[in-house]
Amino acid sequence: MTSEALDTAQSSPQQRRQSPRRVATAALVGNAVEYYDFTLYGLLAVVFAPLFFPSDNEATSLLAALVVIGAGYVSRPIGGLIFGHLGDRIGRRPVLMISLLLMGLTSTVMGLLPTYETIGLAAPVLLAVLRMLQGISAGGETAGSQVFIVESAPPGRRGPFGSLPAMGIGLGGATAFFLAAIVALSISPEDLSAWGWRIPFLLCLPLTLICVWLRTSISDSPAFKDVEARDEIVKSPVAEVVRGHFGALLRVALLTLAALAPLHLAQTYMVTHLVLTKGLPVPTVYLLMGTVVLLSLPLYPVAGWLGDKYGRVTVLAVGWSLTLVLAVPAFLLIGALDTTFAIGIVIFILLVAVGPTISGVVYTAFTEMFPANVRFSGMAMGFNFGTIFAAGLGPYLAAQLVQSTGWAVAAAFWGTACAGLGLLALLGLRGHLERGAARG
Repeated sequence: MTSEALDTAQSSPQQRRQSPRRVATAALVGNAVEYYDFTLYGLLAVVFAPLFFPSDNEATSLLAALVVIGAGYVSRPIGGLIFGHLGDRIGRRPVLMISLLLMGLTSTVMGLLPTYETIGLAAPVLLAVLRMLQGISAGGETAGSQVFIVESAPPGRRGPFGSLPAMGIGLGGATAFFLAAIVALSISPEDLSAWGWRIPFLLCLPLTLICVWLRTSISDSPAFKDVEARDEIVKSPVAEVVRGHFGALLRVALLTLAALAPLHLAQTYMVTHLVLTKGLPVPTVYLLMGTVVLLSLPLYPVAGWLGDKYGRVTVLAVGWSLTLVLAVPAFLLIGALDTTFAIGIVIFILLVAVGPTISGVVYTAFTEMFPANVRFSGMAMGFNFGTIFAAGLGPYLAAQLVQSTGWAVAAAFWGTACAGLGLLALLGLRGHLERGAARG
């Protein structure tokens, strides 16, 4: 579908009856709740790791918990294959409802799971299974919400609208930080470790039901309706992507690695770094990270607008250049600073570089690499394969670098390497991405 065809679909009578504000709200809030659920594990791993992975060495317990984080990302391509196929066959909206419900239910069960002391080895095994189910859900949600919002965006506003799912991920993360902090400040450290960590997980179910209700008020995207009307639905969209769009698939996977690895270093791994290396109290870290993430959120649509105005490649090049320059100095400064406020400023600057400037733009570019009839499958497959290395193995590799070298700053080199990879990828893909910005 060409850019003109996409604009025509976006201006169809069906779309005019569907409020862009309602579409944006449903996508933003739904993605926020999905990633509130998904973020909790990585956020609270430092608290519950000894309960499910008992060891005399605290770092060993944490590493085991981080491996299970990786299991959630390894399972994401499975979700991408399943939900991508369904999303291109039956529509974006029903798939987004299913993925949201799956995430809410598995996260709630996590909050009810007995520990190693109660059921032995079954505890970490069940935790890993639930984390893998979370990964399957996230494998459909991220790509599906991105495809849906870009296809539903008003003409000429694809960039700002396309930044909303990434903004929703940040909002979900900030919400998880704040609720975890409230729980941690309300009870003793002993109670937090014993049972308090379960509360944020148990809140997943009511939040999920609210978002399901929100999503019932919207219809499917005009681009998918247009594919249906023209009888262009592909029998096997996954096979079509591999056969006809393999280059774009690899490009999405590569750029996902470059985009998400620095972001998870600055956000997910940073919690572990501040607690274990800096010795900051867990509630303080949660409040600090929630605040800096929340403050960065308004910049996502700004980055999306800049991507429309100056080109996605240009904005991405700025983001990865900033990450390349700032990652190691940021970790050095965090190690040298004594005040929480000063540490927060450094993290905010780093987070702006790796968050809005990159993630606020790159997801929209992904959707522009595939035609509408295989768009969900194409983005879901490429994006989720990239997340295995970026977000799944990334925190574990960062922790291993620190443990093997004995130098806390070593974790930053993982993010720096991936930022350099992103810049190299842009040098080779500039023409493709700029042509992709004009496609449907």
